[in-house]
Amino acid sequence: MKRPRSFRAQIVLSTVGISGVVLLLFALVTWNTVRLAGLQRLDRDIASDLEPQLAVDSDTGRWGGFERALQMVYGGRQPHAFILLVKDAQGQVVRQSSDWPAEISVDSFPAPITNDPRLRPASPPTSIPPPPPPHHQPINTPGARQWRPEAQPPRLAPKMRLVTPATFSAHWGNGVHWRLGTMANGSVRVVLGLNLTRLDAEMARLGTAFALALLAALAAIAAASWVLSGRSLRPLGRLSDVAEAVTATRLDHRLPTAGTEVELLRLVTVFNEMLDRLERSFHQAVRFSADAAHELQTPLTILQGELEQALQAADSGDDQRVYAELLEEVQRLKNIVRKLLLLSRVDAGEMQPALHPVNLSQAAEAIREDTDAMAPHLTLTTDLQPDVWVMADADLLQQVLANLASNAMKYNRPDGSIEVALSAAPPMARLGFANTGPQIAPENRERAFDRFYRADPARGRDVDGVGLGLSLAREIARLHRGDVTIQESTQERTVFVLTLPLAPR
Repeated sequence: MKRPRSFRAQIVLSTVGISGVVLLLFALVTWNTVRLAGLQRLDRDIASDLEPQLAVDSDTGRWGGFERALQMVYGGRQPHAFILLVKDAQGQVVRQSSDWPAEISVDSFPAPITNDPRLRPASPPTSIPPPPPPHHQPINTPGARQWRPEAQPPRLAPKMRLVTPATFSAHWGNGVHWRLGTMANGSVRVVLGLNLTRLDAEMARLGTAFALALLAALAAIAAASWVLSGRSLRPLGRLSDVAEAVTATRLDHRLPTAGTEVELLRLVTVFNEMLDRLERSFHQAVRFSADAAHELQTPLTILQGELEQALQAADSGDDQRVYAELLEEVQRLKNIVRKLLLLSRVDAGEMQPALHPVNLSQAAEAIREDTDAMAPHLTLTTDLQPDVWVMADADLLQQVLANLASNAMKYNRPDGSIEVALSAAPPMARLGFANTGPQIAPENRERAFDRFYRADPARGRDVDGVGLGLSLAREIARLHRGDVTIQESTQERTVFVLTLPLAPR
């Protein structure tokens, strides 16, 4: 059997799943955006450092000064902060940082092309200015790097050259993650690499923060979803409570429509209308059974009286036999009518047992004696615990015991046996009737208490009764807060057990 699934759990799981996907996508997009912004910032730094150096036409010896200037800007941040590579138009390396990684081949950077079509005018310098001309001294001005001539004659401004746009790539070398920027003019190509370790560490911390925030958010969403789904399903819980409270004697229960949520109002209305139809049909059926049984009592009584008079006045033995058989059938019909009347009273809630302490041991002994007299062909054994008192209506209890004993006698082998056992197991008393009758299949054990039910209709025609005794016995037992059940049913025997509350002492 497929295990039922929790609708509330499905709501929570769906909410957490959808929210998790949305939050994860948001975190990935945000993380990638922040990383791209960091790379773009480094790219701008690289371009602004290279472009002024390439825009001026100077000799190759100036690149040492440029590397020292880079050391002033980046060298104090961390070891291996930058790497520099300069190639001339012949492809010769004119400047290379001492810690240039071996994993990054200098041959992967071609020599500059004099007539490169990508050459364009350089932008105004925004970062590291060109190194000082010879005989110039730095001015120690905070926040600025300027140069003051040393009483030398003024020199002409260097010729401005065209430069190519910067291109960027990422490489690993010496265990360091590098961001390399490449620019060239017609005579040199310069490669400047900046260390990405700090950016990678910042992105790792940001990723960890996103992961922790995601877990916390999902936990909060799951808790909120559990609470909200519980509140949303509360009307369905009230509907279930009312449905469980509906019994044959409490068919007037209805769900209130005032204050019901709009989404559930139609369900509540349909449920109440269904209960209206069920109550009307049930009352009609109960009324029909009661009226039919009541109307049959009088003619059956008259018929019984007439047959008794005819039996007494009969002259021949054949007439007496016929009248006697007719009287048995009339008596059988009267028993059926009486049971139908009792069941109709139970269904209508009109049967209220008068509970008093009753000695169940004595009642069981009395029913044993009656059974012994009515079925002398059966072997009867008893195991009755003395002084077992129960709270019961004595007349109704007698009806239950008679029905169980009658059932044990009817459905038995000709040479079978009946065992009656009584014991007290507080707070209940247990009275068992075991007979050597036919086995009742497990799927039919509950149906054995249905009205007019016969497990074997073909065989049942030979047995007196219409299938009302067990149903009436169970209804009466339940009126006493007890029950009648089938404890076991095998090829050897079937055991019916009556349980009733013990009387207080």
